[in-house]
Amino acid sequence: MPADTENSYTETFIVWNDDINLVGALIPRTNSRSAVCGTIKFKNGKKLSISSQPNDCKILHERLMLVCRCIAKFYGTNVLYRRRRVAGSVNDTSALLRKEHHCFN
Repeated sequence: MPADTENSYTETFIVWNDDINLVGALIPRTNSRSAVCGTIKFKNGKKLSISSQPNDCKILHERLMLVCRCIAKFYGTNVLYRRRRVAGSVNDTSALLRKEHHCFN
């Protein structure tokens, strides 16, 4: 996929249950780069924010996916993933990344 096409999508990752609420997004920037931003809220009320410097979108996608899979496995839940075209297209992809699936957890 050409870099411009690949970079025209936002990707959202959600890990959610009674113990943790994590929402992270991969946001497209310029020059085939993206950045990560998000928040994590724990059962005890503690909140954290996550972010990254702009970097290659494939690298950040892999890192964010790995982090979310590990957190979901630790908390016994799944990763919800959504990819959506930024330019208002109707093409988007949503998937529940089940912990039973060997590629995701």
